[in-house]
Amino acid sequence: MGLSPHGALRCRYAGSCLNMTSTLASLPPAPLNSTTKLKAGGYRSVNPYDGKTSKTFEELSDAQLEAAIKTAATCFDSWRNESFGNRATIVAKAATLMRERTDELAQLVTLEMGKLVGESQGEVALSADILDYYAKNAERFLATDNLQPSSIWRAAVEFSILPARALCCA
Repeated sequence: MGLSPHGALRCRYAGSCLNMTSTLASLPPAPLNSTTKLKAGGYRSVNPYDGKTSKTFEELSDAQLEAAIKTAATCFDSWRNESFGNRATIVAKAATLMRERTDELAQLVTLEMGKLVGESQGEVALSADILDYYAKNAERFLATDNLQPSSIWRAAVEFSILPARALCCA
């Protein structure tokens, strides 16, 4: 798993590399702002400032949804096997890219939430700072903590991340 030269997250499986950007490009894009379910199926993205519909989106078919879940699960399995060092590099690079694209991302936040551009720029900066924080601390946070409750018993606390299929398919 890694970042392509253009910053797209890439996920390796079965000896090949899956470009998430192109795989998910066949799915309808995520709405940029508030959404409203349409009576005929699908959603519309409504600008919270002026109430105008920015874009409409068709509902995903069962097959499209299953494909998206399978892609997420495959990439999770790949990500889980990456070293903390590689994960930290990728997450830190994502933070760097966010900072480089602050104005572009802030425009999306403004459309999505109706925030002032300055507030949106602050939100992008905060999000990048959070990514950096976890890039620096995730290994420590996820390390096994060996406990010594007594001289004859051993115990450990471990943290596990649930795969996408466990979160959405329960």
